[in-house]
Amino acid sequence: MPLEVLCFYQKNCVGCDEQEPINREVEQKAGVKIEEINAVETPEVIKKYDLHLTPTIIVLLDNEIKEKFEGVIQSEELEEAVRRYL
Repeated sequence: MPLEVLCFYQKNCVGCDEQEPINREVEQKAGVKIEEINAVETPEVIKKYDLHLTPTIIVLLDNEIKEKFEGVIQSEELEEAVRRYL
């Protein structure tokens, strides 16, 4: 399976609102799609990915977690993490 980048968020989360434009920038620069998932509406993912806070970004390669970032991550760091697995 190819590279997947998941961003878990929840409504009314200030950090999530801050992360969203960073994700769009990284999508354009790295040529990847970052899938946004509402963690509150999908409680099964909270346990599956051991989520503690939002935003949380997970980089998966072949369904294996390669990187996990809790809280807001800046575009340079996220882009670098994504490019490691392209």
